[in-house]
Amino acid sequence: MILVHGRGCDSRDWDDIAERLAAAHRAYALDLRGHGLSDWPGSYSFEAFRDDLHGFITELGLTGADLVGHSMGGAAAALLAEEAPGLIGRLVLEETPPFFPLDPPRGPAERPGRATGFDWTVIEATDAQLNDPDPAWRGRFAAIATPTPVVAGGRAGHVDQKTPAWMASRIPDARLVTIGAGHLVHTDRPEQFLSALGEFGIGRTHGFGRLPSLPSLPSLPSLPSLPSLPSLPSLPSLPSLPSDQVLSASAATERAQR
Repeated sequence: MILVHGRGCDSRDWDDIAERLAAAHRAYALDLRGHGLSDWPGSYSFEAFRDDLHGFITELGLTGADLVGHSMGGAAAALLAEEAPGLIGRLVLEETPPFFPLDPPRGPAERPGRATGFDWTVIEATDAQLNDPDPAWRGRFAAIATPTPVVAGGRAGHVDQKTPAWMASRIPDARLVTIGAGHLVHTDRPEQFLSALGEFGIGRTHGFGRLPSLPSLPSLPSLPSLPSLPSLPSLPSLPSLPSDQVLSASAATERAQR
């Protein structure tokens, strides 16, 4: 399973979920370009994030893995599922923008006066694309050929809650799941988030963190007792030598010296 963070976050955003999943799954959480420990090249786009995911999956031999994306990471995951539907298993889109032009459009974001764990240019580049997205991106949702829960955060979410429903209606095997947690569903409501995924067979474990008990092995039958070995017969006593044939050690030595 591959976990993809949102804008301005990094792989650590998934620590809690990854720990719960790791009991029964191998979970990978990566830093997209411009975030965390990955390179900060200064050039960013949703297409570049999509290509990062494609390279990550193919380089590590993870074809068929389930892909869970949050917000910007979900948008990149959706683009990858459109372009290479056979590359991933199931897809989770959490609070993912559906590529409608923002209304009103976003103006320039104010750069914070402190250091951030990501390249601020990511904000400027992706806001420009969200203001005027390629209409083909949302036009190809029907090409996503994998079971897809679309997770919305309810009224407190960062996306217009009409758009996740629209997205779910365009993806052939999708279903809308609303969890009233706001934008960070997987961090603020992890149990409900995992339960929603489990309904699609994604990340399902027994109790989310405990492996099922193994059945008891049947008792082995008792081995039959071995029969007693017969007693060996007593050896006959050796006959005594006549006294005149018994030599002491000193006499034998004396005779040998003669």
